[in-house]
Amino acid sequence: MKLIKKKTTRTSKLVEAVASVSGYSEREVLTSRKHNITPWAHLGIYIARKTGMTYEEAAWLFGRHFTSGWLSVKKVEDSLQDEGVQESIDEIINLTTKLNNNET
Repeated sequence: MKLIKKKTTRTSKLVEAVASVSGYSEREVLTSRKHNITPWAHLGIYIARKTGMTYEEAAWLFGRHFTSGWLSVKKVEDSLQDEGVQESIDEIINLTTKLNNNET
């Protein structure tokens, strides 16, 4: 039996941060399958995974299937040398931290 505790609303701040940095709405980041929006969901899944979520939890947070979680992390890792990717990750992490601190 696998017991899974409900995540706090702090995880939703990651979605909010990705949306803010990308310029797309939270709804678009969570539901769109357009090629100009999905890389932002990939970044969010990558960050969620690196902060301790499972692939399944991270993918679910961004409205994706759990197998997409693994693929998203792989795509981002392969793109870390690309211009702007690491800067966007840092910007999302900083904004998430700021949003979480404002919540408390």
